[in-house]
Amino acid sequence: MVLALLRMSEHRVIRYAVTVVLEFFRGMPVLLMMLFIYLIFPIGPYWSVVTALALYNGAIIGEALRSGILGLPRGQREAGLAIGLRPLQNRLLVEFPQAFRTMLPIIVAQLVVLIKDTALGTIVSLVGLTKQGELILEATSRDNSLPIFVVMVGMYLVLNLSVSTIARRLARKRGPRVAKTVAAGTSQGA
Repeated sequence: MVLALLRMSEHRVIRYAVTVVLEFFRGMPVLLMMLFIYLIFPIGPYWSVVTALALYNGAIIGEALRSGILGLPRGQREAGLAIGLRPLQNRLLVEFPQAFRTMLPIIVAQLVVLIKDTALGTIVSLVGLTKQGELILEATSRDNSLPIFVVMVGMYLVLNLSVSTIARRLARKRGPRVAKTVAAGTSQGA
């Protein structure tokens, strides 16, 4: 929300600086960001992955909220200002709640992407679901590898399909146009 508000700032310098930062994090591959943070900053593999995922997904969700606010009818902003709200109050109390409800299916679909991206953390030594499977494989004979991978894939599928189902249900409540957009996004991502 903060990124969306800063990106719409009336101060050109702030707006430009935040735009550059957001576009950088949106455009940089998550895996490279994880590795960069891990190799440059002494915060360990876990926090490197968490930081990279937070920066990347924060940029994506910030842009989704900004587009939701910009997609609102102009009258919403004018009505808030007409009743005496300051521009920031208007954004927070009138525009943001409506934009959030509109963009909720897209935000939930991004959660599916976030869950999948955690698997990239194993590359920087994050002990996650995939790493746990590898540890089990190392502790047992390689003859048991297929069942272990089937269980790992099953766990990822259950998690992602659950979140995708929630996204589709939220989209259905928002109307057919949003439902088509989310269905297309979650079927590609799931």
